[in-house]
Amino acid sequence: KPAGKASPRGGQWRKKQVWWTRHLEILRSKVRRAKRKLFRAKDLRDIRFLRAQAKEAEGIYRFNLNKVKREDWEDRCENVTAEDPFGVHFDVAKNPDARFFQLSALRKENGDLTTNTKDTIQHLLDFHFPQDQGPDSLQHAKIREDSQLLPSTPPFSAPEIEVSIKNINSKKAPGPDGFYGDVIKEAYSSNKLFIHNLFNSCLSAGYFPKRWKRAQVVMFNKKNKDHDPGAYRPICLLDALGKALDKLITQRLFHHLLSNNLLHPNQYGFIPGKSASDAILELQKWISDAREESKHSVVISLDVQSAFSRVWWPMVLHILKKYNCPSNLFKIVGSFLDDRSVFLEYDGNIISHAYSTGCPQGSNSGPLYWLLIADKALKISFENDVRLLAYADDFYLFTATTGKQNFQAKITRAMEQLELWSRKARANFAHEKTKLIPFGKKASTNTLPTALTEANLSN
Repeated sequence: KPAGKASPRGGQWRKKQVWWTRHLEILRSKVRRAKRKLFRAKDLRDIRFLRAQAKEAEGIYRFNLNKVKREDWEDRCENVTAEDPFGVHFDVAKNPDARFFQLSALRKENGDLTTNTKDTIQHLLDFHFPQDQGPDSLQHAKIREDSQLLPSTPPFSAPEIEVSIKNINSKKAPGPDGFYGDVIKEAYSSNKLFIHNLFNSCLSAGYFPKRWKRAQVVMFNKKNKDHDPGAYRPICLLDALGKALDKLITQRLFHHLLSNNLLHPNQYGFIPGKSASDAILELQKWISDAREESKHSVVISLDVQSAFSRVWWPMVLHILKKYNCPSNLFKIVGSFLDDRSVFLEYDGNIISHAYSTGCPQGSNSGPLYWLLIADKALKISFENDVRLLAYADDFYLFTATTGKQNFQAKITRAMEQLELWSRKARANFAHEKTKLIPFGKKASTNTLPTALTEANLSN
């Protein structure tokens, strides 16, 4: 019944386009009337005359329709250029073929190219959805051991669940179950108690259903790099009900972390009430404070390579336990992160792949798990006048000093601390994206020691 209610029926009223006018409606009516007369005509002479009339009416209608569409598009482009110059319209104009997924041979770590479609898809999934590999150090083993357990969080309330269901985007592509958001909303309206009991049973048991942990992968071409798996961007299609439960879990986790002030204030990405503008203002303040003290300063931007795809799950659980995460919430997060898989369909091939590292693509909780990992870096005890700020997966290392000759030693020590964090978290910096920006009386890289040029920092 819910599926039937949510499915579009024939003869349903359709929303008119903004460019549709009364004049176009009249012209279309004339075309339809002319065609009806033509179909009813019996006499050959009448048919010829009415056919000419119908063609003329249709020509006038088509001409006006195309004219109105073109004018509307011109107005839209003019407005969007002023309001949002680098939005969707810009992306489409810049790379109109980006939406079409074209798979080509990929280069493996040993330098060889993949030889068939299945091998290529498998390599692509291995790259974007890695396994937790490599032997554990003593420290890594301890993190795994400590990720075990506290009091429980209360059951999800009816308003919480209702908001989570209502926030399902009905226009998004469905997950492997094929149910659009409208179907889930209708099902919820038909039997709210069932959904309430289902979600709260999952929370109470600390169990995230396996079916909701399987995602269909859709690939998009990202860059023009031949044979590079990084040239593809994966989008994961997850079941809508699983995403609703995931959202409830994420909200409870955020509430626990924020209400207990557990996240570092220098994290500006994915935090409610904070934005990129706030991060820029904070950096600006640090630079201004350094200038007031007659100090030179440097900001180094650091990018974590494939940050969301490399989140180490045992460390996420270790941090949640350390932050006294409620036991049922902790267990369901552990279940959510366990035994996940994806599958990709291409050219008649369906390849399934299990993965055990990285934020689940397309999930609500993915960004939060990265925040927990990044939070450990922000809480490193740096020396005086060395600070770290984070926005999503980007770090900004700020250093100030009275003498320019002291920069190299100071930055080297700070970078060593960050490298130690990255090894613990099993993350890697994309050194080729590292950039250094100097600030002071003479903001020029020529005034800095040669050892601090961008190229050297990247090594």
